[in-house]
Amino acid sequence: MKMLSRIKLLSLALLLYLSLSLSAANSLSSSFQWQEATPRSRGLSRRRLDTLRDSLALRNTKALLVIRHDRIVYEWYAPKHGPEKKHYTASLAKALVGGMSLMIALNDGRLSVDDPAWKHIPEWKDHPLKSKIAIRHLATHSAGVEDAEQDNIPHMKLPGWKGAFWRKDPDPFTLSRDKAPIIFTPGTKYAYSNPGMAMLSYAVTSSLKGTEHDGIRTLLRERIMRPIGVKDEEWSIGYGKTYTVNGLPLVANWGGGSFTARAVARVGRLMLHKGTWRGKQLIERKWVEEVLKYAGTPLPDRPEGNPQPASGLGWWTNFDGVWAKVPRDAFAGAGAGNQILLVVPSLDLIVVRNGGNLYDPAEGEGFWGGLEKHLFNPLMESLVSQSPRNSTVRETAHTNSRPIWNNSTLRLPEGVRAVWDVEKAYRQSTPTRERICINGLWRWQPADEDTNAVPPGSWGYFKVPGSWPGITDYMQKDCQTVHAHPGWKDRNLRSITSAVPAGDHRSRRMARAAYHPPCGVPELLRDCLPGWPGHWRHCLPGRRARHHSRLPPGC
Repeated sequence: MKMLSRIKLLSLALLLYLSLSLSAANSLSSSFQWQEATPRSRGLSRRRLDTLRDSLALRNTKALLVIRHDRIVYEWYAPKHGPEKKHYTASLAKALVGGMSLMIALNDGRLSVDDPAWKHIPEWKDHPLKSKIAIRHLATHSAGVEDAEQDNIPHMKLPGWKGAFWRKDPDPFTLSRDKAPIIFTPGTKYAYSNPGMAMLSYAVTSSLKGTEHDGIRTLLRERIMRPIGVKDEEWSIGYGKTYTVNGLPLVANWGGGSFTARAVARVGRLMLHKGTWRGKQLIERKWVEEVLKYAGTPLPDRPEGNPQPASGLGWWTNFDGVWAKVPRDAFAGAGAGNQILLVVPSLDLIVVRNGGNLYDPAEGEGFWGGLEKHLFNPLMESLVSQSPRNSTVRETAHTNSRPIWNNSTLRLPEGVRAVWDVEKAYRQSTPTRERICINGLWRWQPADEDTNAVPPGSWGYFKVPGSWPGITDYMQKDCQTVHAHPGWKDRNLRSITSAVPAGDHRSRRMARAAYHPPCGVPELLRDCLPGWPGHWRHCLPGRRARHHSRLPPGC
C-alpha cells in the first residue's frame, strides 16, 4: 500500500511539473498579442500609407503589414487573402529558415561561423576547392557553389543536375554536395547560390547530431516559433518535406516556406529586440548581432536600378546605405515576387509585404530597385514629425537623399554607440503604471527659450543620467559627456537655459529643460517617457509624467 501511495504521489508530482512547464511556455508566447494604433500616433502619415497601399495594390501585392513601436499601424490584404492566410516565402526562407537555424547553432556552440564546412560535410574534406569553403561563405553566397539557374529557363525544364535540384531528384542535398561545381575560389567573389544555401542547411543539421532537436524544422518550432507565439498552422518550411541523407533529416532553407504576414513580423520583432521576447532571452544578443551585421564577404554587383544589399549571415543588411533613404541599421529577408521582411531598429519599424513582382525590367528596375522605388522610399516618406503641444502631425516628409535622423545627426566616434533597449531596461511596474530606467546616450541639442518645435537637424548626444553641461564650481565638476554637432560645438553650453532631446521615441513629445542657477539641475516639462537624469513614469499618452529624483539600484 505504501509503495502504491508513493507511486501515486510521484505521478501527481510529475503531472504537476509538466503542467507548470507547459503553462510557463504558453505564458511566454501568449502574453504578447499585437495591438493596433493609428499611424498618426506612431509618427506616420495615414494619407501617405494609403497612397502606398494603392500603389502596391496595382503591383500584385497580397499583404502589407506595418508595425511601429510594437503596434500595428497599418494592415491591408488583397481580396481572398487575410491575416490568417499563409503566403509562400520563396527566398525569404533564406533568412527565416537559413539565418535563424544558423543563429541557434552558433548560440548553442554547435559550430563556428569560420569553421571549414568539411567539418560538417566530410565528403568535402579532400576536395581542392570545397575544402576551402567556410560556414560564412555558405551563408553569404561567397562559397563559389554554382547556382541552379540558367538563361531564365523555368526550373523544372533546366537540364542536368540543375533541373534535378528543383525536381528534387533524388534529393537537392546530395546534388548540391556532389554535383554542383565550384566556379571560383571560395571567399573571393559574390554569386547567389541556392545549392550553397542547401549545403548550409546540411552543415547546420550535421552540427545538431546528438541534440534534443536534430532537425531544423523541430529546432525552429521549439526554440523560436512556439516561444514567440506562432502557431503551427501559421507557418511551414522545406516544401513540407524532409530528406534523409547520411542519417541527417534535411530540410530546405533556400525556399519552400509559407508564413502568415504576422508570423513573419514576429520573427522580425525577435530580431529587432536582439533575441529577447517578453523579457526572456531566447538567443544571446551577440549571436543576433552576428547574423545581422555585414559579414565582411565580397559585395554583389550593383548595376543601376538594382541596389543589392550586402550579406549578413542569411540576412541582408543596409550597412553601407545602398538604399539611400533607409537608415543604415536596416536589415531584411527577401524572396522572389518581392516577398520582404524589412526591419529598421533605429525607427522601431517592422514591415512585411507579400505578393508578386514589384519591379518592371522595362523601366530599368531590378529586384531590389523595385523594392526601393515602390516600397522602401514611399515608406520612409510616410514618416512625419509630431507637434509638441497638441500631438498634431505635420505633413513634412523626409525626402532628402537621407532621412533627417541620418544626415543631420552627429556621427559618434569609433567604438561609441547610442543604445537604449527598452526590453533590457530596469523597471518597476504596477497594474496601472510603470517606471523605466533611462540610462544611455540621447540625441540632444541646446535650444533658445522660445523653442516650441522639434528642430529638423543638428543633433548631437548627451549622457543620461548626467549633470547640466559646462558647470564647474566648488560644488560640482563638469562630468557630462556631450558629443557636439558641428553646428553648435563652439557654443558655451554653460550659458544656455534651454535644450531639447530628440522626439523620436514612442509616446515622447518635445520637451523643454529650464535651467535653475541655484542648483544646476534641469527640470523637464514634458508628457511621457524619458530623456533626462532621474526616473520618469512611463504613462499612457496624454498623461503627465512625474519626475523622481532618486534612481533605484541598477540604473
